Amino acid sequence: MKKRRKFSINKESVYSLFVIALAGVSLIPLVILCFFSHPSADDYSYSIITFHEWSNSHSIAQLLMAALKTTKHFWNNWQGLYSSAFFLSLQPAIFGEKYYFLTGIIMLFLIIFSTCFFFSYIIKKVLGGSTLDGIAVGSAASFLMVQWMPSCVEGLYWYNGAVNYGLFFAILLLLICAEISLHMATDQKNVIKYTVICCILGFILEGGNHVTAFMGLLFVFGTTIMEIILKNYKRGGYYAGILLFMTVGFLLNVLSPGTKVRQSALTKIDAVSAIKSAISVGIKNINLWLDLAPVIVALLIMPIILKLVICAFKQNNFKFSNPLLLLIGSVMWLCAMYCPSLYATGAAGAGRLQNIVWYSFIILFFINVFYISGWVMNKVDMKYKSNEVAFINAKWICFVLTMLMGLYLAKWNGVWSSDWNGAWSAKAVQELKQGEAQRYSKQAFDRYKVLLNSSAQDVIVKDYSDKPETLFSSDISEDVNHWRNQDLRNYFGLNSVRIEK
Repeated sequence: MKKRRKFSINKESVYSLFVIALAGVSLIPLVILCFFSHPSADDYSYSIITFHEWSNSHSIAQLLMAALKTTKHFWNNWQGLYSSAFFLSLQPAIFGEKYYFLTGIIMLFLIIFSTCFFFSYIIKKVLGGSTLDGIAVGSAASFLMVQWMPSCVEGLYWYNGAVNYGLFFAILLLLICAEISLHMATDQKNVIKYTVICCILGFILEGGNHVTAFMGLLFVFGTTIMEIILKNYKRGGYYAGILLFMTVGFLLNVLSPGTKVRQSALTKIDAVSAIKSAISVGIKNINLWLDLAPVIVALLIMPIILKLVICAFKQNNFKFSNPLLLLIGSVMWLCAMYCPSLYATGAAGAGRLQNIVWYSFIILFFINVFYISGWVMNKVDMKYKSNEVAFINAKWICFVLTMLMGLYLAKWNGVWSSDWNGAWSAKAVQELKQGEAQRYSKQAFDRYKVLLNSSAQDVIVKDYSDKPETLFSSDISEDVNHWRNQDLRNYFGLNSVRIEK
């Protein structure tokens, strides 16, 4: 019996490692593509001061001061995103165009690390599972997030758009983990420690994009109310303090002079209309995203999910009694993410915003799959609560193969719309194979050399012959007075610059 159990445990560990390795291999084309990425538009706008400071002083201290000056400038003149502006001013190309490849590496790391950390934390600390299982589930989720994000260029390869949303989504996940740690803390020392961590993460989060700032406030407000309902009034007081601290940061953001300047150029709608539109857009996108890819990946990690269900049964006697409530809450969360953009601009938001809603959808999809699986097991087969079960066996393999065949036939008949060739890694391979990425990168480097050596001159640059979907975001115009042209001029110290098409 002992040998059989040992074999089962090893087999499950090997399967988790297989999932992690598979997700890692899928990233190779996207990592290669990083080396062909280049800055554009707001990358220059936010790094004019830091670029010149680094070029003149090569001092880290002076560079950080320049980043703070950038933050102050944008807070007063364009946006109140005091945290975002600081990070955006430090885009890698200020050290040289050749370092911009770090953008994609940084973003891949942020997405994968924060997701794996989140699932590992929940699975180990809350469910009693292993860190390896958490990393496996996080890797599977990250695979879906990266491969089918709505906009690859705004999620990975355009620093300004990717960091402004991706970084702060990662901070939101860390804040949620810290909030849970505060709830679970048993001694005063840890209570104070996690309160401080939550305040720091919360204040940074509130200085970022309005979506993650709003959702962070919403989550902390919800946990505060929960503690009061549970009559944990003292602990609720700590949550209330965090909420107050974050509210101050949020108000510094949205009430800044810069936010008022930007808002004056946008079309604002009333709150009720924003909520109605958010529900409509949210449900529409959920319906669009609930497709073949997440279903197949969920099937592949089902042995891990079922093992975690048993952990929840044994360690916490979890009943899985309200799957509908969780499902409704998940839909409400995703719809709420559209409210800030719709309220402020009347639009659902660009690809970078859609990306973080997609990330949230995948995380909530996995959580719902776990919960519904537990509910089914609880209703159908109570013996799983007490018995050790090895799910990786011939029956499970036959079941998965049958389901995959059924899903494939459903796709062939038009029920599903997922296109595996449409995964971003597949598109990256195509762009590399056809030479689009290489030609675009060469032309971008050539342009950079011209701009760098044309101080105080009138410069005309050629349009790119290739604009890869994964890499190209936007370009300057033929009008020298366009804001992109003006910021590029100030960045390189030119007299003027325009494009020739």
